[in-house]
Amino acid sequence: MATASGRRMRRFGGSTRAHASCLPRSGSNRSPIARCSTCHTGRSALAIEPRLLLLDEPTAGMSAADVQRTIELVARVRAGRTVVLVEHNMGVVGELAANVVVLQQGAIIAEGRYADVRHDPAVVAAYLGQVDA
Repeated sequence: MATASGRRMRRFGGSTRAHASCLPRSGSNRSPIARCSTCHTGRSALAIEPRLLLLDEPTAGMSAADVQRTIELVARVRAGRTVVLVEHNMGVVGELAANVVVLQQGAIIAEGRYADVRHDPAVVAAYLGQVDA
């Protein structure tokens, strides 16, 4: 007999075996927050239907094809939930983020829409390099 979480996992392209670090820490099988540190795309975390999904560099070390699949997955599953994405790949940020907060050494140096933040002089100097030398 297929479980509801197993059906959700297959719908999002994941295995029905969840990684231990992706499961809620309480005794409940549902949690408003999912933390997924060992599965690259957070698929196992989706089985518990979190309202908040924390993704820490989900595309690190991926091929271009895998990055695109991850973007598509996150775009599909973000409906009805908040996604906090920590990501250095600005292409991923540009495709997924409605609002961007840029940190440098723990301090906020810019925040707003991606289209605006990517041109902020502090962000360019800190992360993107000078366009015109």
